[in-house]
Amino acid sequence: MPQKIRKLVYLAAMMLPPGKPLLPYLTGPESQDSLIGKLVMGVSETARAGRIDPRSTDPEYRATIKEAFFGDVSDEQADAAINLLQPDYPVVNGPIMTTAQRWGSIPRSYILTEQDKGVLPALQRRFIRDVDEALPARKTDVRPINTSHSPFLSRPAELAKILIELAVTRLNRGFGGSQVHSTLERLLQRIAIGLSLEPLDIIRRDAGN
Repeated sequence: MPQKIRKLVYLAAMMLPPGKPLLPYLTGPESQDSLIGKLVMGVSETARAGRIDPRSTDPEYRATIKEAFFGDVSDEQADAAINLLQPDYPVVNGPIMTTAQRWGSIPRSYILTEQDKGVLPALQRRFIRDVDEALPARKTDVRPINTSHSPFLSRPAELAKILIELAVTRLNRGFGGSQVHSTLERLLQRIAIGLSLEPLDIIRRDAGN
């Protein structure tokens, strides 16, 4: 299956090294100031899930959800987004069984949200550092963005530009044959035009890297 995946892109995500469990990261020093801890109402061992309450009517609790996940988003957008959150999120106690030969062989990029108060920047950097130490032959391509946890709401054009650049990097290096190239070129052109970007400028800039 790795040969069917051209690139992995993580956005403020839990990127774990092969064989490492998640829990030590969530309880480590890089997570101590995370606002998520103030939101968790309990952990179900049966469901292997933690629980928050996005339907809470407590103004202070809802304000904490906004600050944790949508800190640079308007109140109206944040309220709509909070209402879409699910109350349960998975808690994985055991190690994540990936391998250097399979998962580690796929190029990866990490979009690091520098104002994140949920998954703190320090924790994101630790994920990147630990994965790179475990897989020294293929380092993580890091793309910082100066936003909260949800740049797709607060700065969608800036995030889309990063994603376009990542897609163009793969396109430029010639994968997938003419049919894939044609489809990606049309998609990139439509996205770029919609965001008032010039597709050829992005491709030329990437080609010079």
